[in-house]
Amino acid sequence: MDKSLVAAEYLLRARRTLKEAQIAFEDGDLYYTVVRSLDTIENLARVLLALKDIFRYELLWNTTIMLNDESNIEKKLRDLELKLIPITLINESSLRTPTVIIRNKEAEMLVDEITKILEEVEGIYDEYHD
Repeated sequence: MDKSLVAAEYLLRARRTLKEAQIAFEDGDLYYTVVRSLDTIENLARVLLALKDIFRYELLWNTTIMLNDESNIEKKLRDLELKLIPITLINESSLRTPTVIIRNKEAEMLVDEITKILEEVEGIYDEYHD
């Protein structure tokens, strides 16, 4: 299995899910913004794992990363995931539609932070090919 091709596929998915998160934010859908942001984080983590030749995704990726030497980008991804998972579990609305306990400014900061992390992971991917 070519780890570079696997990583490229996950990087493509991360770009797509981040774009969907940005569109959801612009539309005012904070729940979907958080959900797609979590998907982006997962895809970015899988890019890093694929480049390290780790393909056992049935394990929590952050546990796998912690077993190896941990870089700053991996810490950022893990911390973001740990911050966002509880947000999706708490439903503050009595309505049938899901909601999240995040506000517009927080969602904007979240999308901006993930965009920066995506650029860092793209840099790591590019360095791998040099």
